[in-house]
Amino acid sequence: MRELSELVRGLGEQGRAREAAARELLETLQQKGQRPLRNLGLPSDGISDLVQQLLFLIVTRPEKFEDKQWGYAIRSLQNLGLTRLRSERTQAGRHQALTDAGSGELAAPVRFDAVEVAERWKLLDLAHQHALGERKREIDRGPLVRSWEQIKELADGKIEFRALVASEQVSGSDAGAVLKAQNRLHKAHERCRTALRDAIDALFKRGIFKEEDRDLALRQHRGLPRVNTAPKSAHSQPTGVRAGPRRDLQG
Repeated sequence: MRELSELVRGLGEQGRAREAAARELLETLQQKGQRPLRNLGLPSDGISDLVQQLLFLIVTRPEKFEDKQWGYAIRSLQNLGLTRLRSERTQAGRHQALTDAGSGELAAPVRFDAVEVAERWKLLDLAHQHALGERKREIDRGPLVRSWEQIKELADGKIEFRALVASEQVSGSDAGAVLKAQNRLHKAHERCRTALRDAIDALFKRGIFKEEDRDLALRQHRGLPRVNTAPKSAHSQPTGVRAGPRRDLQG
């Protein structure tokens, strides 16, 4: 696989060399862009449209990309994806406003906003992917992946707190083993929450998240379910989880 800068220079060639560079550029963008854009919740046809849009930008403005690496192109794709999501969210809001106006009634404040909630989770997933990208060793990446999946399952109601603690018990089933498992979960989930918060800040500073994106992501971050620390007494029962909103509810 050739570097992005080399392929951009190839677009300045003539004939078959130019066609080969454009074809390889398109194929590589499709390959590298699939996962980041799917994490935003975009469908396959939407991903293809964004790749074509970026390819057009590269062909018409090669000077912006001729000294860049693939990471820059993927971030550009993510920016295009977020722009599309913002547009869809705005259109959905306008449609709701027109519907309310057409009913002849004043709309009551709506607490359940499925479009916005889905957007928040997509933004947090993108922050999680960024956090993973900052960790090169599998020993650092593995716990972050596991904790994020557990947090989402708790938010979804797909797993009960006691079942999650039981799955983390290394040995024994007495109260002491249970509380140790709960404390391990608490520490792991707090590290995950911190990594997400750092990633949100980093994506905002790099211009990938706009202010609106950052605010939505932080709002959902604050509502994530949080595993309590275990009580100090080994005879106490696990105190559970401070539940945030379900993933299909607005916090």
